[in-house]
Amino acid sequence: MERRSDGALLGIAGLNRLRWDPGEIEVGWRLLPSHRGQDLATEAGRAWIGHAFGTLGASRVISVSDLPNHASQAVMRRLGTVVDHHATLKDGEDEFGAVIHAISRETWEA
Repeated sequence: MERRSDGALLGIAGLNRLRWDPGEIEVGWRLLPSHRGQDLATEAGRAWIGHAFGTLGASRVISVSDLPNHASQAVMRRLGTVVDHHATLKDGEDEFGAVIHAISRETWEA
């Protein structure tokens, strides 16, 4: 993600197929600390979810956060997702507790 006015790097956002569940499409974001709290993640998440449902024809989109990341979970709620389940996931050799939010195409379109 970059700011249109000057090309400054803000962070990253996009869609991903998860290795632990390749049937799902995940929307995610990471912002540089200086650009957090400005609704940029919400704006990017909304655009990518729209792309997943519109262009890609997805029936569901998820978003994954480690349990202590309350800021990302707040973005997920603003995007209309709800808690789908909790899981213990592995990233390499590291395990972490995660909360998985989800939204269906029907809910998004409503």
